[in-house]
Amino acid sequence: MDNRLTIVLRKTFLLMFVFSIIFISGCWSRRELNYLAIVVSFGIDKGKGQEEVIVSHQIIKPAAAKAGGKVNSTSGASPSAVWTLTSSGKTFFDAIRKGAMQSSRRLYYGHNKVIIIGEEAAREGIAPYLDLAGRDPELRPGVWLFIAKGATAEEIIKAKLDQNPISANVMDNLASVSRASSYSATIHIEEFLRKISSGITAAYASRIEIIKSQSEAEQDTVEFRLSGTSVFREDKLIGWLEEKETRGMLWVLGEIRSGIIVVKSPDNKSVGLEILRAKSKIAPEIRAGKLVIVVEIKAEANLGDSNSQLDLTTPERIAKLNEQQQEVIEDEIRSCLAIAQQEYRVDLFGFGEAIHRKYPEDWKTLKDKWEEIYPTILVELKIATNINRYGMISEPALKE
Repeated sequence: MDNRLTIVLRKTFLLMFVFSIIFISGCWSRRELNYLAIVVSFGIDKGKGQEEVIVSHQIIKPAAAKAGGKVNSTSGASPSAVWTLTSSGKTFFDAIRKGAMQSSRRLYYGHNKVIIIGEEAAREGIAPYLDLAGRDPELRPGVWLFIAKGATAEEIIKAKLDQNPISANVMDNLASVSRASSYSATIHIEEFLRKISSGITAAYASRIEIIKSQSEAEQDTVEFRLSGTSVFREDKLIGWLEEKETRGMLWVLGEIRSGIIVVKSPDNKSVGLEILRAKSKIAPEIRAGKLVIVVEIKAEANLGDSNSQLDLTTPERIAKLNEQQQEVIEDEIRSCLAIAQQEYRVDLFGFGEAIHRKYPEDWKTLKDKWEEIYPTILVELKIATNINRYGMISEPALKE
């Protein structure tokens, strides 16, 4: 009996092993690196004539990137770590397929980090260009979306940078570190597509610009600046928010991660307060038949640095700094509200969605007139701040 059981178990394990080889192979869909052109960023511009879309790809050269762009001992030249492939077509997908005809390797977007849209294309409407991004699983939803101000996407892609030969890495890093100042509104393509499809909340994106390089060694290089915000009505670019208005928007959206608020000490010296954390709450209210949006902001900060020679850690002086901090936050929010409500007349803050959630029946009558109602809505701000850290010293480094 034991021998029969042993034989049965052996046959069972053998069958399991055979089936695992056939059906559970982990390499059936693998892609060999030698056959792929790794796209790390691509840009979209408005075409001319029948070719309606221009697509520029930044593609990694594995050997050059691994070498770090070191000078070749024979030729004396420094090889570029990337190459640019530009193609055009009647649609975005058509342009990509035509681009594939110019590459000996298959274009692979699994490592793409950034999508850049040229200003002219953005003003025409970018939904047709991004339709594929929402359909093709190879285009990751966590890719950053940038709008090029005063430039084409191709110019951004081809820009020669002093700090890094791979501009996609520079843009990716800029998007991450910009959260330290909260002067730029970063967004992933997935969230942008959700906003333009909502029909209520206006979409926004990062704004990128080319500026002259400050490097004396590389006068032919440029730098990127990521600041401010691109504002959309539906899928069309309609204007920009500067740094102050951008942070005002982020306060309301609860997207403030960090930043510096500069206030004045009692002896009229500059004091830098570092934002540690912040959160917001949007609460619609109907008062006497009128709609009011109450925005509550709570922020914590520490005493970052001070030009003052006074001890700022006394309760009275901390209270005064808190008061000024609240005034700065309100000023930033009010400046953004003025532009969003009166100039652009688009709901960047999600007020409409908040009303829909709290007053679904009232929203049925409001939604068709939302574009007319939104600019007239009263926004009430309730701001609370707390400075709870003073650093390792309580007294100024230099006294009078």
